[in-house]
Amino acid sequence: MGEILKGLSAGRHFAAITVAALAAILVAAPVLFLPGCGSGSGADGGPDGVNGGVATVASATSTVSNAAGSGRTIEDIEREASRLRGLPIKNPIAVSYMSRDQLREEMKAQLAKEYNPEELASEEKVLKKLGLMAADESLGTDIEQMMTEEVAGYYDDETKQLKLISDTPELNQVNQVTLAHESTHAIQDQNFSLSALLANESTNDDQDLARLALVEGDASLVEQDFMTQDFSAFDMASLLLGSLGGLSGLGGNSYLQESLLFPYTDGMSFVSELRSTGGWARVNAAYANPPQSTEQILHPQKYFAGEAPLPLPAAGDGALIAAGWKLISENVLGEFGIRQLLSPDVSLSKASRAAAGWGGDAVRYYEGPNGASLLFLQTEWDSSAEAAEFATVMGEALESRYGGKFDLGARPAPVLKTADGAWMLVQHGAYVAILQAPDAATGATILQP
Repeated sequence: MGEILKGLSAGRHFAAITVAALAAILVAAPVLFLPGCGSGSGADGGPDGVNGGVATVASATSTVSNAAGSGRTIEDIEREASRLRGLPIKNPIAVSYMSRDQLREEMKAQLAKEYNPEELASEEKVLKKLGLMAADESLGTDIEQMMTEEVAGYYDDETKQLKLISDTPELNQVNQVTLAHESTHAIQDQNFSLSALLANESTNDDQDLARLALVEGDASLVEQDFMTQDFSAFDMASLLLGSLGGLSGLGGNSYLQESLLFPYTDGMSFVSELRSTGGWARVNAAYANPPQSTEQILHPQKYFAGEAPLPLPAAGDGALIAAGWKLISENVLGEFGIRQLLSPDVSLSKASRAAAGWGGDAVRYYEGPNGASLLFLQTEWDSSAEAAEFATVMGEALESRYGGKFDLGARPAPVLKTADGAWMLVQHGAYVAILQAPDAATGATILQP
């Protein structure tokens, strides 16, 4: 939801690379465990002999030594990222090191500045109603941990500063890889303007996540190219082993983990498809015509075809508003969000198939008299058959979650009664509505034609 995406770019600390994302990219690297890989001619099998032994970097012009006697500077890696990406460095990129303790203090201050406590509280309630957070979890705590414990580096598109998170200022393997990734963000910003791509205020997280996937997928592909060209199989295996166990600070919340990783992993697959069908020129063109939904990221052919999200009918909440209810927030889950909504209660493959027919959605959260709350999710699907599949799997997921059964004879929609209210689910052709209300009578108010 909204606050999670704000966390990914809090204070315009844009597109921070994570330890777990590094592991995912390493796994995707095509030469990971091939003996003797690397396109260079260094004595140790890596390009220019780079094989991980490093000395302290005091400035951007300091060299990094290794066993083979060759060296590499921050500027070398910036130029390499520029060459691999096929875009010029128009202005010097300011790079500095920051300890994890310094990052923690900066992020705490930034998050306190960026986050409205009331908005954060409503986002947490929505996630818990959707079953995407446990009752005892704190969204604010999770975001703080995500931004302070899992970040390896970031580029701030407001200050134009690039930070490497390292307790020792050395250009070791992780810092080299992170620098290649984050330098690409600086280069993207200089050529396309990252601030113009993602709005600070948005009510469409799905579109924001898709655009973030373009940016992160682009940088991740350059990062992979950098590792493939410059690192030996031993280097990459060492990096992979060192990065395993990432996202441990999120306490096993799969939704937060997947939301954080999606722009890197699925984004890289999307950008790879763009590049394979039209080179970097097609990737460049995507910044002028960015993806509109995570559906387009997951299914690039839908991006190529220009298949936009479908329009939705009006919410139909006039009677609720008249009865004293207030719309607190509204957003879009998208295909990715629908998949995550289903996957805690059914298999991932089943959730993915059910979400794949997504056409559009709107999720609205209301608060009413006596502290009551209501969640209304409207969805449009590519066909009535796709809608029926989603409705069936959504019903199975809710019944599994609550250990009950829908009353299929209830009107105006089947009802699943729970300890904290009632879920209602109805399909009309390619339209499916899901409602969580204090009781069926209140839910019927918004579902009436």
